[in-house]
Amino acid sequence: MTKAIVTGLFVITLGIVTSTADVTPYFQVLIREIDNPSGNLLDGTPCTPFGFTGFGCNTLLTGGVAVGSDITTTLLGTALNTHGETKISNLNLIMKDVNANAATEFTFHSDIKPILGKI
Repeated sequence: MTKAIVTGLFVITLGIVTSTADVTPYFQVLIREIDNPSGNLLDGTPCTPFGFTGFGCNTLLTGGVAVGSDITTTLLGTALNTHGETKISNLNLIMKDVNANAATEFTFHSDIKPILGKI
């Protein structure tokens, strides 16, 4: 096949998929980051022995993934998780999703690598 034919087929296929796609949202992700510069945990204890330097280390990431088409973001749903639970049952704290109980797993990976400059 020539490049023009492949490009034409791609455009036609994309047009068909776009015209028949459901316009309701089917996948949403909300991640909120809150950095507490005091470096204290939720119970008030310092999270590092180097707190006297002013280095904060209390970063709370709250994430939710909705997998259905009946998704609404509620005011109560965007509230922070105050008890630190990260189970799959906690997804509805972020979004109201009627299909959240059908999810089989929820994984999160964060890789933070500090870059040190030369002195």
